Amino acid sequence: MRMFKIIVVLALTVVMPGQAMAKPPAVVSTMKVDAKFNESALKWSGQPQPGFIIRWRTARINGQIGICGAVHYPSINTKTISRNVLRKTHVIYDNKKILKDMRFFAVVKTRKGLDGAVANCATTGVPAPNNWQLELRWAAGSARL
Repeated sequence: MRMFKIIVVLALTVVMPGQAMAKPPAVVSTMKVDAKFNESALKWSGQPQPGFIIRWRTARINGQIGICGAVHYPSINTKTISRNVLRKTHVIYDNKKILKDMRFFAVVKTRKGLDGAVANCATTGVPAPNNWQLELRWAAGSARL
């Protein structure tokens, strides 16, 4: 009987990590980064470079509110934890979270490459009104580097 318990625990350990990491939203279109894209950055205290720099914007895609973006990770030292922040980033519209996980953003190798890059776009499932405003939020936190 003791052997059965050990096998169950090991099986759960193997299965659970894959289930915990959800996939980012599907890319449904692309768009060239231009002056209409906002720029935001994540700065880790004590680090000389930002964790990431993103260029992002909203767009009407298939009648829905869509989010398009490209990201550059300047430091290999903080890329993993910065990507985790991007995973926890969400879009707020009308005081509701309408999209989570911005890891679908196109990854660009250089800071200069963000200008004119081809951004990936995902839809939110929310019908696009004539005008809308939304927020891109990520939670404050800490990590050991």
